[in-house]
Amino acid sequence: MKQTSYEFMEIKNDIHSLSSLSGLCTSLLLTLVFLPVISCTDDTNADDVDNRISFDVRVTQQVPQSAPGALPSATAVGGWKQSPSVNKDVLVLQCDQTPECLYLHPTVSDWEDKSAPAAGNIQVFGIYAHVYNIHEKWDSSHQPGYLNNVKVKKQKEGMYFPDGIYYWPGANRNIRFTAYAPYDTENIMFDRDIIFGNMPGLHYTVPPEVTAQQDVMVAISGELPGDYNLPFSLPFQHILTSIKFTTDDSGLPGEIKQIQIKGIDNEATYRLCPCGKYKPSGENGGWKDPCGKESYTATYTATSAVTSTATSIATGDAFLMIPQEIGDSGEIIISFRNGETSGELTFHATIPEGTVWKMGRIITYHISDKPL
Repeated sequence: MKQTSYEFMEIKNDIHSLSSLSGLCTSLLLTLVFLPVISCTDDTNADDVDNRISFDVRVTQQVPQSAPGALPSATAVGGWKQSPSVNKDVLVLQCDQTPECLYLHPTVSDWEDKSAPAAGNIQVFGIYAHVYNIHEKWDSSHQPGYLNNVKVKKQKEGMYFPDGIYYWPGANRNIRFTAYAPYDTENIMFDRDIIFGNMPGLHYTVPPEVTAQQDVMVAISGELPGDYNLPFSLPFQHILTSIKFTTDDSGLPGEIKQIQIKGIDNEATYRLCPCGKYKPSGENGGWKDPCGKESYTATYTATSAVTSTATSIATGDAFLMIPQEIGDSGEIIISFRNGETSGELTFHATIPEGTVWKMGRIITYHISDKPL
């Protein structure tokens, strides 16, 4: 069986402790120690595959109901409850050019797989591995030295393997994985300045173009035995908030031409905590240190207009935002072409300060000319 780097280190230490023996005995012991490695040369391929670290992936919707440092849900649009919004949550879109109003009816739901990349569409991701002695209790002092932001690619039979050859570290050690996707994108940055303790910090900047915004996902394994020796199923989870807009086929006398959201956090850092828990925010993992405000605009043509279908606008045009508590500058602006007058009207509504867009949720704003 292929020896890991940890096992060779132990062999070296054992040999050193035998240095007081005669040269003949030492030579004999060396032969006995390394003979199994030499003798199994013909069948190492099977053992190598068995003991190589490998993965499959799945998408989980297990969002924590509470966590230390989590933002308050209260009656905010991004709260954990999935009930339809009540009348007090409706946003009024006002227009300077007409006394008539439009209305935004917000609802909250789990992130639907049909509106996001399925697990099988993850081709590449980055991974960290923390290895520590089986007798040690896990804490953040353990560095991710075994795999440190290593690229993992989907290969034959749908399995994922890290670049390079990495083996399970053995029965006397435990291992924890943290992973993220997409990998190798200019919008995700890792730097020593954003390493918290020994937790990697994923610093994310939302792309300004709505069509370029990607579904950012993370996976946390929890503690595994070092002799697991099987493909591990990484449970990826969505860590952004998907903002969508829908309307009725017959509810508006015209077309939505453009939707803009303003005053929205555009940078923050997600702590990849190997503790085995997904956290929206807080000191021990999750989103931290939002900075900067930005505006995001989606423009529609007659063939890509907002519809009443479940996927709303084209999947690539959903606003994929950093989870956040809206400040005093959040605003939604809708450009509407009136079908009766052929004129273009601009409606705007303030997003109530304190509204929370929760991690892993879809916030759908239904556009209507009716307040109820």
